[in-house]
Amino acid sequence: MGNRSRPGSGAEFNRIRLWVYEPHLAVRMADTRENDLYLPGFRLPENIEITGSVPSAVEGAEIVVSAVPSQFVRPVYRQMLSALTPETVF
Repeated sequence: MGNRSRPGSGAEFNRIRLWVYEPHLAVRMADTRENDLYLPGFRLPENIEITGSVPSAVEGAEIVVSAVPSQFVRPVYRQMLSALTPETVF
């Protein structure tokens, strides 16, 4: 749920969904494939789907990797609950 990863990472996965907290930034990142606010110059691979919706980011996912500041964990995880299944590795 973050994008501070090394260039080329994620290539071994068919599809990765990235939740972006700021909705306007999520739209811009989806259009430009770049987080020009926090990571200018780093192009996101095409297999990364960017969304501003927590449930959309985790719905149907086999594995969920989360990096949320501790003060925001509870409200973010509550948003995830309806989209997770018992089979989801979290």
